[in-house]
Amino acid sequence: MPQSWTSDIIAQLHNAKVNGLIIEHRQIAARIGWTPSYLSMVLNGKKMPKGAETKVRAALAEIIAERKNIQN
Repeated sequence: MPQSWTSDIIAQLHNAKVNGLIIEHRQIAARIGWTPSYLSMVLNGKKMPKGAETKVRAALAEIIAERKNIQN
């Protein structure tokens, strides 16, 4: 079963897309050093590595910040 923070990540990805920032799972995974399939397993609750929430949130925040800077 996915942890509650994963739904927040999915919501942030959706909101980013609505605002014109398309962020793919593979980009987040690459930033962390994971494969896209491993990230998917984490977000779907199949894997629960230590520090996953912190890593995923940080990677997503960095990508969003970079994209916003490019747009401005």
